[in-house]
Amino acid sequence: MQEHKAAVKADDVLAAILEMLNTIDDWDAEDISADTLLAKVVRESITLVYLIGEIQQRYSLGDRIVMRLRATQTRIKDLRVGQLADLVCSAAEQSLAASLEQQP
Repeated sequence: MQEHKAAVKADDVLAAILEMLNTIDDWDAEDISADTLLAKVVRESITLVYLIGEIQQRYSLGDRIVMRLRATQTRIKDLRVGQLADLVCSAAEQSLAASLEQQP
């Protein structure tokens, strides 16, 4: 019997992103909400790259986040934290659908 990946919930992703931001830049998660612009909490580009890398690794997304941002010509720092969480959920759903299609 093969294991299926569970659907990713937006609230869980948002909590994980807040935790990562706190770890990366020592921000208090209470100071950051879904409406907070990433540019306001992450000042260095390398930190944004690290954040996206951590997210993609945690949710086994490959380069789906980066590819979606490139396709829409969206800069990471222009996203709100909640938008990033939604993007992760959408990419995770795509990843889940792709893995289910490959199963016999």
